[in-house]
Formats: sequence, C-alpha cells, structure tokens
Amino acid sequence: MSSVIEGTLKHALFLARHLNHCDYSTVVILVLYELGVAPSLDGFSYLKKAIAMRYEDPTRHLENDIYSELAGGRGGVEENKRIAQSIRRSISEAWGNRNEEVWSVFFPGTRNGLSVRPSNGDFIAGIAWFVELWQGCCKEVSCAKR
Repeated sequence: MSSVIEGTLKHALFLARHLNHCDYSTVVILVLYELGVAPSLDGFSYLKKAIAMRYEDPTRHLENDIYSELAGGRGGVEENKRIAQSIRRSISEAWGNRNEEVWSVFFPGTRNGLSVRPSNGDFIAGIAWFVELWQGCCKEVSCAKR
C-alpha cells in the first residue's frame, strides 16, 4: 500500500475514533480543527453556522440565504460581503498551511496540490456532506449520539 493511501487511512481512522460519540456540532468543530481552520478568526464561527444551515437544507443558496441569515438581517450586501471575506480568509489560511493527507479525506481532488482552494460554497457543502455521511454511518453502527 502506498504511503499516501496509508496516511489518508490513518486520518480517516483518527476521525472515526474521535467522532464516534459526538453530536453534530462537535463533529463540525473537530473537522474544522483537523483541516486547520483557525478558531481565532471570525470565519470559523461563520463556517460552523453556515455548515449547519447547509446541512439542514442543501438547497439553500449561499449568498442569498446563508450569508443573509449569518448577518442577522443587518447591513445588506456589504455585511454579506464581509461575512464571505471572513469565511474565505479562514479557508485560505487553512489551505495555505494544509496537510495534503488530511484535506484529501474531505476533498479528494486536492491530493498532491493538483487542485485549487475550494470556494466558500464547495468547502461548506463538502463538510456538510461529510457530516451527513458520518451521521448515516453512525446510525448504521448504533453510535450513541447526544
């Protein structure tokens, strides 16, 4: 087995062990930490909320629905842009310092630097999709969720 595949499996096993008995929001936080998203940035909290919104309703439009709700109805277009920039900055920082093996678990097309940084929408949708898979697997093996 190649070292790249072994590394990817190690990270997948790490996640499986640590996410086994976590609730939804804890899983999202652990995934963001694992990807290297800095919790000190505003984008971290926006990402947590945006991923939850996208998970709850995958048809929600990022700019028209999610950013507006994150802004709490204040500020309009400018506030939405500020939120988008905060999220983009958090993703960009994590991408710039990424561990290829970890990112490939969540975004398989990023292996060996052959891809570009995921857009805000792709990042949010990718993590929401991962959590959906996690919950489906967790139900199949009767994980105790809080």
